[in-house]
Amino acid sequence: MRKTFLTLASIALSIAPLVVTQPAVAAAAYDYAYVSQSAYPPVLTVGGSVGVWLDIKNIGTATWKNTGHGAVRLGAGSMYGNTNQQRDYTSEFVASSWPSANRPSAVVGSNVKTGETTRFMFTIKAPNQTGVYKAYFTPVVDGVTWMRDIGIYWQITAVASTSVTTDTESTTNTTTDTTPTVPVSYLTISPAGKNS
Repeated sequence: MRKTFLTLASIALSIAPLVVTQPAVAAAAYDYAYVSQSAYPPVLTVGGSVGVWLDIKNIGTATWKNTGHGAVRLGAGSMYGNTNQQRDYTSEFVASSWPSANRPSAVVGSNVKTGETTRFMFTIKAPNQTGVYKAYFTPVVDGVTWMRDIGIYWQITAVASTSVTTDTESTTNTTTDTTPTVPVSYLTISPAGKNS
């Protein structure tokens, strides 16, 4: 009995050093949770543009800023895009309002603290050739690091020409200034050759 006990004790002591504990995983300084985004735009004519937005929540430990070194911006590209749509490429969806051809927008708000949600707002311009495209984007901390790439995109359908039907309704300005009445137009867009 004593021999069995000693054998079991020696086995337990020899195995004990093999038990490895995992260190606690530190929260990333720059991380986010996807919240929501604007719907895919309707059919656009080639070269046409549309405003879009993306909401994300800061779940990292760092406060995000929107200017200077380390500004949090939306970067063009993703590992989920085509081979010519990888991170930091010159986007075919660039609009004149973008700060650069691979950065459509910085976060809204000068300081986005941990737990806060912020928005990117920008314009996507349809390519100059007809087709169905995916415009991929990934959050980036300029000059520091890229954030997780979850394949955020908007599907863009570009057509050669459209038929446009306009219904106009007048609105009246009820303030005391001298601004004239502004017509409000509702557009119905359908591909060429089809009536709405």
